[in-house]
Amino acid sequence: MATPFSTPGIETALALASVNSDQAPETPTPNSHFTSLFPGLNCNHKHPADLTQYAQNLSRNLHLKTENQAELHQRLQFAGVGQYQVWLAARTLNIEQKLDSVHPPNTPATISLDLNAKIDDLAVKIFLDPAIPAYVQDAAKCGPKDTLMIGESLGTFDILTNCFTGPFTGVVELSRNVIAEAGGKSCSVDVSIPIVASIAFLWSVYVKEAQATATGKPGANFWNAVDTQLERIRSEKKNDIRKISRVFARILDKDQENYDTDKAKNLEGIATESGITLDDSE
Repeated sequence: MATPFSTPGIETALALASVNSDQAPETPTPNSHFTSLFPGLNCNHKHPADLTQYAQNLSRNLHLKTENQAELHQRLQFAGVGQYQVWLAARTLNIEQKLDSVHPPNTPATISLDLNAKIDDLAVKIFLDPAIPAYVQDAAKCGPKDTLMIGESLGTFDILTNCFTGPFTGVVELSRNVIAEAGGKSCSVDVSIPIVASIAFLWSVYVKEAQATATGKPGANFWNAVDTQLERIRSEKKNDIRKISRVFARILDKDQENYDTDKAKNLEGIATESGITLDDSE
């Protein structure tokens, strides 16, 4: 119903304003985005006029040191500081406190003698394992010194006859020397028939490679030749352990025939200590 002071245009405007007022969105809660990011901060309640108690609670919960607590209270004196700023300051001091406790060691890390001996012992056992698949693969390049003991154990190489003439070091003694050289006094690896056969195998490859040269020195390619021979044996015997063992046994027998380096009783004694017989190794 129109009033004496109203006009159709004014009534229409008032009606639209009333509708827009009813449909207007609610005013978002102040700092609602801070509440979603930091649920630990309740921004819906009234901020305390004095933040000292809040700072004390934070210091206690974060286990701040005394000097850091004092610094936090000093930051409360800044103009316009709020609850979130106090919380952030406390967190920052807590992180700084943790970083202050991180220091590099004053002395370099050392390995105990007992652990070092065990590492040496294990390394020797792995290297002298008769079932080792290869000696080189991706290992560092080997030098002449790596085959020095084998070469010296064969004595002099006669260029005219293309063979070693001695004096020879027995394969059993050579096995003991290799173990001692690799592991030293800390090594507890015992000389066994499989190890002696492995050394005899290395010896046979060395002789074959030496005979293919003019100087009788295989050089750094020796270990590549060893890997090639191992791969050939495994392939021909289809990785059958017993068949591979027979190959090594024949190599050891041939070593005895060619060089007569050890008396039979030496091998028999080693076999007895290993709990096997020479027939078993064949």
